Amino acid sequence: MFATTPFQLPNGLFVCLKGFLFASSLGLGNTCAMENIIKRGFTRIEEGQVHFRYTGDFRAARPLVMLHASPASSITVEPLMRRLAGTRPIIAPDTLGNGDSAPAFQKIPDIEDYAEALGRILDALGIEEVDLYGTHTGASIAAELAIAQPKRVRNLLIDGIGLYAEDDLVEILANYAPAIEPDPIASHLNWAWHFVRDQQFFFPWFRRNPEHRRNVDVAPIEWIHGTVLDVLKSITTYHHAYRAAFRHPKRQRLPMVGVPSLIFGEPTDPLGVMQDEVCALVPGGRKADLTDQSGGSLAAKATEITRFLDRDGTDTALAKAAASEPSNARATPAGHLIDRDFVDVTEGQLHIRRAGPANPKNPVPLILLQSSPYSARTLEPLINALSKDRLVIAPDLPGLADSSPLSQDKPGIGDFAEMIGRALDALGIDNCDIYGTHTGGTIGMELSIARPELVRRLIIDGIGFYTPEFQAEIIANYAPEIALDEFGSHIFWAWHFVRDHSFFWPWYMRDQEHLSPGAPPAPDIIHANTVDLLKGIGSYHHAFRATFSHPKKERLPEVTVPTMFIGRSDNIETSNEAKASALVPGAKMKVVPAGDDAIASKAAAIIEFTAG
Repeated sequence: MFATTPFQLPNGLFVCLKGFLFASSLGLGNTCAMENIIKRGFTRIEEGQVHFRYTGDFRAARPLVMLHASPASSITVEPLMRRLAGTRPIIAPDTLGNGDSAPAFQKIPDIEDYAEALGRILDALGIEEVDLYGTHTGASIAAELAIAQPKRVRNLLIDGIGLYAEDDLVEILANYAPAIEPDPIASHLNWAWHFVRDQQFFFPWFRRNPEHRRNVDVAPIEWIHGTVLDVLKSITTYHHAYRAAFRHPKRQRLPMVGVPSLIFGEPTDPLGVMQDEVCALVPGGRKADLTDQSGGSLAAKATEITRFLDRDGTDTALAKAAASEPSNARATPAGHLIDRDFVDVTEGQLHIRRAGPANPKNPVPLILLQSSPYSARTLEPLINALSKDRLVIAPDLPGLADSSPLSQDKPGIGDFAEMIGRALDALGIDNCDIYGTHTGGTIGMELSIARPELVRRLIIDGIGFYTPEFQAEIIANYAPEIALDEFGSHIFWAWHFVRDHSFFWPWYMRDQEHLSPGAPPAPDIIHANTVDLLKGIGSYHHAFRATFSHPKKERLPEVTVPTMFIGRSDNIETSNEAKASALVPGAKMKVVPAGDDAIASKAAAIIEFTAG
């Protein structure tokens, strides 16, 4: 069960919710004032990288750590974070195996395992003492950390926690959170959609009968989409935290909590009716008064939390010290370890992957720019091949996957290049080599023209030239604008968009004349690409349209930096790459084989071209 607060808001706040809560997943941009901006980051523990959202400097003062409910991510606590922002630093990690966090090591993790990992997450972030909030699964994890590390947890806030009869628990464990794997016909998408949507209608969701009907409004489509997307991100691991929370012996464990505790629950939360029993179980537990709903349940909850945390006056004083943002600096991963991170730009944040050492013998970083419409995840094999002795950075292109979209309604390739340039500036990079494939190659080309002092060498892997007639057709049909559908049709459109690329070129011409050879990728690859596409479903089309409409033949002669094109053929009559190389003064052409050797061959060509 997940928290229900995101859509139980006054109309004015819901406008902001649409702009902030799902801006990254929909590519909608921010529609409200920029105060109380919530940013995203990563830290690394033994299991892998842990994703978190934050506001304020959580290293300068004791933060409020917020733990979300299953099956989503820290995105579900954003509305409450925003209500509390400015009163204290706040950080909200994704539970291991949920959202964008690595899964737990244990085959069957328990709540104690998640709590122990949370302690290590706080250690990695340099956080000692915390106030700790948890809702549903997050509440169980929070309680266990308070038991295990009472000196670290100053205050505990429990927002809904489940206490079940033995018979109910057996049925819930058997049915509530089944293990799911992607399959070739996308039945897992259908399951995820109904799993999330039916939780609004029934509790538990699989008991679809009048006795278990919930009396709540249907959530806005933005909220349903965002939650389904979170489930799809962690489709093979989401169930572990759920099952751990259900198994957790709360009636035995809660009496062991020894820190000041506030207990509360939403009026419409099925677990809210248990708060009196929870209060009785927690020594000295105080029940929050949420009866004043004049400003909405979210406002009432924020008021009670603030009052409880500020009761001794120390938190207010600490919060005043939180004047600066935490540094974006991260330790550079060594070898083939790929780290994810975010870079601040005017539009929001650009998501990056980076790997490899800072090498004095080759100090110029290599920037990899992917093709539309997925993410730099698709470049990870190439990142691994190139990062043995060199720093490699691969951003998600603006408006794709986890990167914020551009502000322009109809951005051109120059706009994409300019934002990538500003991100490199923010990273302190003043000279680099750039590799780009398809859309990424066109962006790299424009960046090298606009800022030749920044780009030392340029590699373009794949480029398209089109007749005027085909250019008009492909702009009109290849990347349609997709609206979120309250019955989920956009989810299935995305799956078929990804899958049909394996069958046809262009994908929308589904006839014999346009057949492509070969079988579709494995279901897990189609699934990963579909998730990438859904993250930027509101803005994915901009990069495609900018690339298709870009006047490449006119712009290529303006390139002045050393350039290499990578293609499958050097035949000037048939190969777009060979034609393009003829337009750039002094450009080189490298032919690489298809198949299993393609990555190694590309990497070798790039290393040779960028040496020295």
